[in-house]
Amino acid sequence: MRKDFDVVDIPSVLITEDVCRICRWSVATLDRRLKDGCFPLPINSGGTKRRRRMWSRDSILEFLNGQEQNNVKTETPTQRKQRVNAARADLERRGVRVNSEN
Repeated sequence: MRKDFDVVDIPSVLITEDVCRICRWSVATLDRRLKDGCFPLPINSGGTKRRRRMWSRDSILEFLNGQEQNNVKTETPTQRKQRVNAARADLERRGVRVNSEN
């Protein structure tokens, strides 16, 4: 029987480098996804060192299978309007002329 691909055994505990390699992300992208709440939290934070964080294999596999989509934050129309108004006020305060045709 011919193999078309190699099956790799994923260890039960993954470190930052493993997660970045599996997801094809940089460490900065991983940090951003963690901060946004769009990625499973690590088992331990490993103190202050970013590279000593560890994840369980199951949580990463669930994320990759799309079962962690419920963590995505949604923005309501009211929140969007408040964000846009705050950005517009900040630009006007800095001297940028904003044409508000909306």
